[in-house]
Amino acid sequence: MADNQSIICPTFVVATRSIGAESHPVIFRSYDCEDYDSDKCAIWEAARCTSAAPTFFEPMFVSTPPPGGWFLDGGLAHNNPSQLALDEAQRIWPTVKQFCLVSVGTGWQRPVEFLDKGHAVAPGAKRSPTYASMVFDSIPGYKRAKKLTRAVEGAWELKRIASAIAQLSTSSERVHEHLFALSHCRDPSQRFPYYRFNVQRGIHDIELEEWKATVRIGELTARFMDEVESQMLKRECVDILLQPPQIQRMPLRFSSPTNRY
Repeated sequence: MADNQSIICPTFVVATRSIGAESHPVIFRSYDCEDYDSDKCAIWEAARCTSAAPTFFEPMFVSTPPPGGWFLDGGLAHNNPSQLALDEAQRIWPTVKQFCLVSVGTGWQRPVEFLDKGHAVAPGAKRSPTYASMVFDSIPGYKRAKKLTRAVEGAWELKRIASAIAQLSTSSERVHEHLFALSHCRDPSQRFPYYRFNVQRGIHDIELEEWKATVRIGELTARFMDEVESQMLKRECVDILLQPPQIQRMPLRFSSPTNRY
């Protein structure tokens, strides 16, 4: 980094290409790092890209660098960018062996369910037909109406599956579980300080469009932070941020203007 950039906090946001969403995430950077330079687009453009949630906001077109491209919310596939943050830190400071990672979540999501509660019973445990059901089956036209009802139920099942797929694409827990296991691995040399603050109750009832529910979000967050476990985690996190351990470095692979750390 140049001297006039050394006091600037490196910041990045994640976006998704509107075509080829399964490809690597698009990272808009405010800094130079190994193999990458800072992006030249305006800050507001990067902000619009990373917040262009489908069905809520239109895709954002960024013309720099030419020929430009359309971008969507990065949360579609990278709702938890913690692993990307570690990768970026390694690009900025390629000789540093260990980083402290603090992750702030947006609350636990509902469990992802592809089937309704009616499938919670094993097939052999289902009840036998009752006398009332057999009487209704004997009524002319009842079976046809029952088939139409099943068709409607099938449409709702498809909607449920689509919703579940959307939840999986925006889930943050798999990344958290991976990083938690990595930060507590058996090899002491590979461990690193990792702290995640994520409200565990109530937030999942607030939908994305309910942006006015700030008071409720604040109440749930305050309750979460007042819990004993959260208090202990917060104190430990603050201590290590104020008094970080001595930086351990490894030999530099090669020399370049950006690798001065």
